[in-house]
Amino acid sequence: MTDCADDSYRSLKAVKLIVFDLDGTLIDAFQDITNAVNHMLQSMDRPPLPLETVKRHVGHGVRELAARLLGTHEACVIDASLPLLVEYYKRHPHVNARVYDGVVPTLGWLRARGIKMAVASNKPDTLTRKILAAMGLAPLFDAIYGESQEFARKPDPAVLRHIMGEFRAAPDETVVVGDTDIDIEFARGAGARVVTVTYGQLTGEQLRAHKPDYIINSFTELIPLFNPDGVLADRNSCP
Repeated sequence: MTDCADDSYRSLKAVKLIVFDLDGTLIDAFQDITNAVNHMLQSMDRPPLPLETVKRHVGHGVRELAARLLGTHEACVIDASLPLLVEYYKRHPHVNARVYDGVVPTLGWLRARGIKMAVASNKPDTLTRKILAAMGLAPLFDAIYGESQEFARKPDPAVLRHIMGEFRAAPDETVVVGDTDIDIEFARGAGARVVTVTYGQLTGEQLRAHKPDYIINSFTELIPLFNPDGVLADRNSCP
């Protein structure tokens, strides 16, 4: 893993906007998602799946999640089974969910520096907002966008371009923070930089193959990246 280029590091000092992924970046909601998936499967007389299997398929939207775990994209099968998953998850969206260590103080630090912050998730919009509110994170963000009919799902960059326009942030003034190749492609599509975390769905090695600008191992490592007077705590956190 090579060091970060100095010009890449300096460029983060001028960032005006950070757009965060939700699951695997801000919160660990994988057990609640797994419980909803297994409710669907058991209602169809299918065996339950372990968390790690479900986790690998999260991030593409709930319909695609159901399709992958059912092993079919047949519309009639998905249409019949998807409500079982969705309705269960709506009733139990944050039973086991937890905010990752360091998220709240780091978001507070970034907000105090005047950086605008938003969430862009492929989780349905209503649930995205409900969960962020329940976890006490909603007040820390200037905008929240979940999956809706208004914008295509990530990695399509439409919602990112919309958020950048909303806060008048140029591509080189915008950073996406996420945990998968979806987030990397999402950022690249709008010309933004991207920071990825290793504690979500993909390992550092898996992320490195997709060449994000930075790879960090904990959420608090965002602080030295955006600290104009500091230095990177660990140069090896860069891809």
